[in-house]
Amino acid sequence: MIRVLLVALTVAGCAQTPAPISVGADLLTCPDAPPPPAAPPRIRTAAQLAQFAVDLEVAREKTRDALVECDRRRDALVRMIER
Repeated sequence: MIRVLLVALTVAGCAQTPAPISVGADLLTCPDAPPPPAAPPRIRTAAQLAQFAVDLEVAREKTRDALVECDRRRDALVRMIER
């Protein structure tokens, strides 16, 4: 009985281990959010304020896009882990 157990353990030790899952470097990082736009000068015109508002909205859109991409990468990692 012990011999059978020793043979089974020896054979089990020879079994190949599954290959480790390689994760792409692009899945491990998230894109950086853009820096906020520079504040308009202390004495400002309506055109400067309007341009600041446009720059701020563009930065917000880029940040939202970066967050969506980060969520996509996180979901890909979760799917990889669940396999």
